Amino acid sequence: MDNTRTPKYDVTCISIPDLQTLQMQWLELEAQSDCAFFLSWSWISSWLLCYQPKAKLIQIKDEQQRTRGLAIITCGNSKRYGCIKFKHLFMHQTGDPLEDQIWIEYNGVLTHKHEHNEVINAFFHHIKSDLNSWEEFTIGAITQTESNLYQQSSGLHKHIIWEAKSYGIDLKSMQKQNLKYLEHLSKNTRYQITRSIKSFERNSSLTLTKADSREQALAMLKAIAPLHIARWGKGFENSGFDNPKFIAFHQQLISNSFDKNEIDLWKLSCDQQVIAYFYNYKYRNKVYFYLSALTKANHNKLKPGLVGHALCVQYYLDHNFDYYDFMGGSEPYKASLATRKEDLYKVSFQKPLLKYKIEQLGRHCKKAIKG
Repeated sequence: MDNTRTPKYDVTCISIPDLQTLQMQWLELEAQSDCAFFLSWSWISSWLLCYQPKAKLIQIKDEQQRTRGLAIITCGNSKRYGCIKFKHLFMHQTGDPLEDQIWIEYNGVLTHKHEHNEVINAFFHHIKSDLNSWEEFTIGAITQTESNLYQQSSGLHKHIIWEAKSYGIDLKSMQKQNLKYLEHLSKNTRYQITRSIKSFERNSSLTLTKADSREQALAMLKAIAPLHIARWGKGFENSGFDNPKFIAFHQQLISNSFDKNEIDLWKLSCDQQVIAYFYNYKYRNKVYFYLSALTKANHNKLKPGLVGHALCVQYYLDHNFDYYDFMGGSEPYKASLATRKEDLYKVSFQKPLLKYKIEQLGRHCKKAIKG
């Protein structure tokens, strides 16, 4: 077991304890944190149960031995460009593309909400001084604020691997104005949605139905798969539903979380035919849109995705949720439906090694050539 001490915190790196012990520790700190759904015990325990990673637990405790930070890390060997080999550290991911396709967002150290920055400093102090088995630490997706904090705390070179806008809808402010969701949209977006609704309802009414049992939710997940594959294609860089590890994780997550009222699966139907599915998480009065699957519309004026989102958002608005988060992705429909946006990043923090300096020089030269 590795140990180090900062002026305020004791940081240890230990083997993962049994799940019951870890659950008690995680839930206690989670209740004192401002974390998103992806750092909840529901997500983390599903990840551990499904993939059983070879991982270590970072514990950060204060001088009274109260837990103030927790993180699960994995380490492996990676190669870039076929020639740059390095020891790779991950947090709440394994580095296996098939396992990481579940795409955790708002990742990071689970921290006490009043000591977040201090705990992050303690985390990096420990992994830099006492964990020698890594050369590059990759984490994502995280906000720009977190990315900057991690760089400042680590003092390491930051390489941005991926970046995207994250759009969302501030439902809380809409409730104060006592307006319907469509009234907050641009004239053009509102027109597309209302025109689609009228077109769909010429012969039959639209019906938005939510799974009301774990079994129904799992059945909807299964029904999503062929539609999602048809839209995004096969292969691990395309639809996750072509990846058995992706499917197994979400089956585990729904089984763990549905009865805790943290999962919504919706189907939008017209004339008893399903035209769209939506898969959402609910946590701390916030909705996280994870994915959708749409049937192919008979006419380009029919917008089942826009209509489905509009109906879902209105439902959550009526039920006093605070925020509808589209999460990472710069698809135009998200921008048209959203009222707020921020940036998300997947980043690597690299130790000051010669191979990374050469790599950085190569990137600068390539950028300069492109102009």
